[in-house]
Amino acid sequence: MSLKIENLGVRFSKAVVLSNVNIKVEEGRPCMIIGPNGAGKTTLLSTISGIIKPFTGRIIFRGKHLEKLQPHEIAKEGIIHAPERGIAVPYLTVMDNLMLGAYLRKDKKEIKKDLKKILDLFPPLNERKEKPASTLSGGELKMLGIARALLAKPTLLLLDEPLMGLAPIIKKQIIHKIREVVETQNLTVLMTEQEVALALNIPSMVYVLEAGRIVLQGESREIIKEEILKKIYLGD
Repeated sequence: MSLKIENLGVRFSKAVVLSNVNIKVEEGRPCMIIGPNGAGKTTLLSTISGIIKPFTGRIIFRGKHLEKLQPHEIAKEGIIHAPERGIAVPYLTVMDNLMLGAYLRKDKKEIKKDLKKILDLFPPLNERKEKPASTLSGGELKMLGIARALLAKPTLLLLDEPLMGLAPIIKKQIIHKIREVVETQNLTVLMTEQEVALALNIPSMVYVLEAGRIVLQGESREIIKEEILKKIYLGD
């Protein structure tokens, strides 16, 4: 087991945002957290990466408790978080922004090899690597966020709503890239998304989050058939 979350609770002031959340992420296998806007998906990933502290519960990564660690300490454990908005330093080049992902690494030869693989994986970034990040489109910024996280050589990659705010054709491209990463690199991925139909194209273990609670879990090929998804998303 790569990551185990037990009875996790998070609150802001007096409002409970996550309640009794239990999740298991297996080594080398993608895991998906799906749910509508406001379900608590971003809060969950931010808690795993140490940005938010829980008031109850345990987060265990490869046998080590993370609840009291700071974000930089969790990053050193191999958990790398690509946030929902494609964050970049606008006046730096795409390449300089990308290289920020390697700031914890000392293996220069391996960084160079990994950089080539990542640029091959994301041709638009390779084409614009000497351009300021401010010139990138929304989809390219998403690619940059994922590529920078990959250059950190994560053991566990946290992807927060990588499809949010993108045009339909770009969403399909991003899902294709994520699936390619999952299938070609021995990497454990925990991804949140509210674009259910596209997200479930990635074979994975799925947890459905609604109003801060896990209401359903199962394999992606089966969970798409569940009536509760229609109720959550369509109000039927």
